[in-house]
Amino acid sequence: MNYFELFGMPLGFEIDQRLLKRKYYELSKQFHPDKFTLHSDEEQVQALQKSTEVNKAYKVLKDKQSRIKYILEYLGVEFNEGNEKVSQEFLMEMMDINETLMELKFDPDIEKQKAALHSIEAIKTSLSDEIAPVTQKIDLNNPTDSALAQIKDYYLKSQYLKRLVQHLDH
Repeated sequence: MNYFELFGMPLGFEIDQRLLKRKYYELSKQFHPDKFTLHSDEEQVQALQKSTEVNKAYKVLKDKQSRIKYILEYLGVEFNEGNEKVSQEFLMEMMDINETLMELKFDPDIEKQKAALHSIEAIKTSLSDEIAPVTQKIDLNNPTDSALAQIKDYYLKSQYLKRLVQHLDH
């Protein structure tokens, strides 16, 4: 059973966050280990496992990036951590921003920091705008390799941006 099935929700890149939260509370209540204290040891273990699975699934589904990676992996897309490729153009852009961030560590400047953050946000917005039609139109029962490759590329680029923002915050 995949995480979407567990929550009784359709497989999709965009989900109703309020519905997800409501289902999470329902499942958490249903499988809370305290409700099984008078049951057999086996039932207690099963409840604990189910509760853990519900928590893990909720954490994945509520976060857009985690949800995208989960769906891609569910559909058979493989990730080779550290060996993934994105375009040279994108990498050069990331190197420029990273260089600015390194300079800010040694010579803090609020205006330059705001400009760097603005650049990152602009790239995020552009990437989201580019991928939205693909994620909205994709048939997840019969996805094309091209669509999956585009979504994976979006995910990888978004991860770069996420790391840059984390770098900026430290």
